[in-house]
Amino acid sequence: MNILFYLHEFCYPLRGGDRVRIFNFLRKLNQSHSLYLISLTQFGVEKESFEKIKPYFKDIIIIENKKKMALWRYVKSLITGIPYKVIHYNSIKAEQAIHSMIQTYNIDILVLDYFFIASKNIKKIKIKKYLLAPNLEYVLLKRFIKYGSLKRKIYGFTQWKSLMKYEINSYNYFDKIIFVSEHDEKQAKIKNPDIDSEVVEGGIDTHYFLTKREQKPSIPHLIFVGTLWYYPNIQAINYFVRKILPFIKKEISEIQLTIVGDNPSKEIKNLAKKSGISLFGSVADVRNFIDRASAFIVPHKIVSGVPYKILEALSMKIPVISTVEACEGLKVNPGENILVAETPEEFARCVIKVIKDEFLWEKISTNGRKFVETCHNADITAEKLEMIINSLDNRVKV
Repeated sequence: MNILFYLHEFCYPLRGGDRVRIFNFLRKLNQSHSLYLISLTQFGVEKESFEKIKPYFKDIIIIENKKKMALWRYVKSLITGIPYKVIHYNSIKAEQAIHSMIQTYNIDILVLDYFFIASKNIKKIKIKKYLLAPNLEYVLLKRFIKYGSLKRKIYGFTQWKSLMKYEINSYNYFDKIIFVSEHDEKQAKIKNPDIDSEVVEGGIDTHYFLTKREQKPSIPHLIFVGTLWYYPNIQAINYFVRKILPFIKKEISEIQLTIVGDNPSKEIKNLAKKSGISLFGSVADVRNFIDRASAFIVPHKIVSGVPYKILEALSMKIPVISTVEACEGLKVNPGENILVAETPEEFARCVIKVIKDEFLWEKISTNGRKFVETCHNADITAEKLEMIINSLDNRVKV
């Protein structure tokens, strides 16, 4: 079949869960189908990245979407009821490109990777349409109200209801919705029981995320990984350093923390000035940093979907300590293959215990690897998506 992907960002280099998820699907689908790509980009696409992706597609169109935050778009969203994020990602050029590719290449299936790039015009397209739903965006925005800064609280409060309405209604534009977890599917179907959906769990390359470490690191060392201009990541590491780390230092004074991620914000750079904290921006291979750590922290409160960083760390046999919110989409077993905490004190106790308890460290790291191999192997999840695509009949929504 001829399959056209329409993405909200270019899928290379492989930094961040969204890109990893899409790339793993492409590797599998490319073997049996002809793939085409239309991608928005906010930061441009480097030639090297383009060349890495080019072999997977018959044709690629890249459309710049270099829109900065603008007050007038925010006001427009309040007046019209159209969520700000939908206005931000709206692209007439992309819609024109979609129609052109459908006609030129006789496209069978259109696949979108987020609902907010789906305008109402997408509904009118008379071919099969899939939506990959890596999270529930309105849940993410609602958590801004509880955990965000004042500006983010205001944004979340004024936007989440309109975003929820648009998100749930947009599911009706598609023949199939692909969720990353049963948790998300269940929540969405409470709002829209009539949607046709499947679950394809997030998958990673377990051969790539493989530890070279033979034993637990001797120095107590934590690691945080995430795109460091992205507010939920900024909030998470800020929360950890200010609310959790002091409890840990009372028990393990020599504890070290490494922060790794692209484009660190000024706030992150200031945090890194504290004793015992090291900051690295864009790195060639994050595995080298993960392998040197004693534990992997995921202290996120503003989160939805499945954080791929958890799967990557578990795959590398490093114990993960997570908030309840961050792992709600995973079928993990707390205390067996991951440690989960609700409060700052609980989070600190989990970190202290896994570092001091050799038996617990070994159990969590070993079981974590087995969990990913069994439930989140990219080869298996990508094959599941292909089976869903191949099972499609010739009917389309009208």
